Amino acid sequence: MCRWLHEEYQGRTEAIRLGCARRLQDWPRCNKIKSPSQHLDDWVEFLQTYFSDMLHAPGTLRSMILGIIPTDFEEVTIAKPHVRTWQEIVIYCKVKTVYRRQKQLAGQARRPG
Repeated sequence: MCRWLHEEYQGRTEAIRLGCARRLQDWPRCNKIKSPSQHLDDWVEFLQTYFSDMLHAPGTLRSMILGIIPTDFEEVTIAKPHVRTWQEIVIYCKVKTVYRRQKQLAGQARRPG
């Protein structure tokens, strides 16, 4: 709905802008550990399409991204001090997802058939 309103009115009204901002803030947490990449890509696309001005608020975006990543990945804030920005968190989650998937596939390949 937000996308349609934004396109229809070119995001000109403050009400539309506020509503879309609320959508970004209320983005649901990814609960499927197998698919955070697409979930994060959708959030980043929405951010870049409708709120590119927020890219200048890295602290806010970091806080927002921590609210939508799977809870299993939240250790990134404590255990990985080199992962600081929201972009680094997105990359970390994607890499960790690929690693977990490869580990799972390797485990299945080792099982007798």
